[in-house]
Amino acid sequence: MRLYRLCDNINYESCAASVRGPRHVVTSGQTPVLDPPEARALLDSIDTASVVGLRDRALIGLMVYSFARIGAALGMSVEDVFTQNLRLWVRLREKGGKRHAMPCHHNLEEYLTAYLDGAGLRGYRKGPLFRTIGRGTAKLTRPCSSCKRLARPSPLRRTGVRLYRMVW
Repeated sequence: MRLYRLCDNINYESCAASVRGPRHVVTSGQTPVLDPPEARALLDSIDTASVVGLRDRALIGLMVYSFARIGAALGMSVEDVFTQNLRLWVRLREKGGKRHAMPCHHNLEEYLTAYLDGAGLRGYRKGPLFRTIGRGTAKLTRPCSSCKRLARPSPLRRTGVRLYRMVW
């Protein structure tokens, strides 16, 4: 130990204080990523005979093909899906108030139009796009606020990034 004198006070300092220890690097806890064939198998495995299946396929397809966060996808209203120049577009409101409008992938366009037509949501422009399904019924109810607990790094968003990189 070194001894320093500071204005009649004695300060003890360890010799090892100036030596840095090894860095602690955490390699676990990374967000899992689906491969493109796994994402395709996931989307194809959803039963679309009911409104619930159409909604789930549209939501997962939106996250995969547009790289949307779960919060931005669940915050969409029906008017955020619109047609421009004979193409279906989506408008996302991301974190920090950022707004993104982008054309849909042809598979996503099919999923969203099937959901909107199957659920009969085209007349409710100001209402939420993704809604909950009532217990014991197959009817749409209030906005899907119970799904907000899923707001964490999404493997589907990262899967979309991998799909995008593979295509280009």
